Amino acid sequence: MQMYVSKFCEENPSMTTSEKAFLQKTVTTSFAPISASGRGKRQATRPRLRKEIRTMTITERARYFNALTRLKRDTVRGQWLIISHCSNRFFRT
Repeated sequence: MQMYVSKFCEENPSMTTSEKAFLQKTVTTSFAPISASGRGKRQATRPRLRKEIRTMTITERARYFNALTRLKRDTVRGQWLIISHCSNRFFRT
């Protein structure tokens, strides 16, 4: 991205040096949180308990699969569908 911005700055001679500096600074600060931290290993806090699905009780299994279903539906599109469905229910005549 920074290469694209610097190429853009070079190809536009009408830009002033302050505009170029502002553009470079904006790109650098916006991508700093992504590149600075890097990827790290995250683990659950202790005590961690792993169980096979076949050894879970019926209630544990139901809670597990309900949580998976909620995670699958927790998307922008899913939230939009929920909101649009609610608005249709309230505003439809």
